[in-house]
Amino acid sequence: MFTNYDLKKRSKTYVSGENFGTALKLSIILVIWQVISSVRENLEPSGNINSEDIQTMSGVASKTFAVGIQILTTSILAEVLVGIFTLGVTFGFVEWHRRNKAPEQPVKVGLKFLGSKTIIDVVVLLGVRFIFTMLWTCLFIIPGIIKTYSYSQATLLYADDVRAGREITSITSYLKKSEEMMLGYRFKLFWLQVSFILWWILVGITYGIAGFYVVPYYQATMAEFYLAVRNNEPINRAKMHFDENDEL
Repeated sequence: MFTNYDLKKRSKTYVSGENFGTALKLSIILVIWQVISSVRENLEPSGNINSEDIQTMSGVASKTFAVGIQILTTSILAEVLVGIFTLGVTFGFVEWHRRNKAPEQPVKVGLKFLGSKTIIDVVVLLGVRFIFTMLWTCLFIIPGIIKTYSYSQATLLYADDVRAGREITSITSYLKKSEEMMLGYRFKLFWLQVSFILWWILVGITYGIAGFYVVPYYQATMAEFYLAVRNNEPINRAKMHFDENDEL
């Protein structure tokens, strides 16, 4: 059984020495996004409630509803947009591991799933995953958290099918496959992500500058987690033979 320490130790090899430049190029879009987000969060003033805004209960209710719709819409768009780039970056590290060779065009690899043949599938998968998770969260917070981790590997499973040239039948089937795959591993992924809290705090207080190291390191670790779970999954272990000579 793999440990989170082992995963992070292997991941550091991607952001060490001469590999760092390639890892940074592979993750550059996510790094830029993180820097922008950190700067915005640090510079935005905290919102204060103005007494003039609270005039009637109906006014408060309508405003709350409008704000809720705006937040939901923004969240879906952010989930999909960031998710597309995250998939390209994480799967780039997955392929780097499998070939034991750094990609020659890391930026292009990171944008792999923006292609016309995959973009619609990825957008739908990310959108459906977000909606399903939100619905479970509306029932109760704990089921929502569980489903977040259960569905976490769906996009990478899809990416593996695209890589292998397998037919893409049902987008929702990847949510189910991910759920089955993550049985017994959800809590491990939770603690793996918790172990990065201090790193993300460092990113925040440095206005995103630390993200130039943390983002590639984190995405490489998520790739190592995916590979470790697939290799340790008894049902799928026999199916997990990959031709190392396949191209991205």
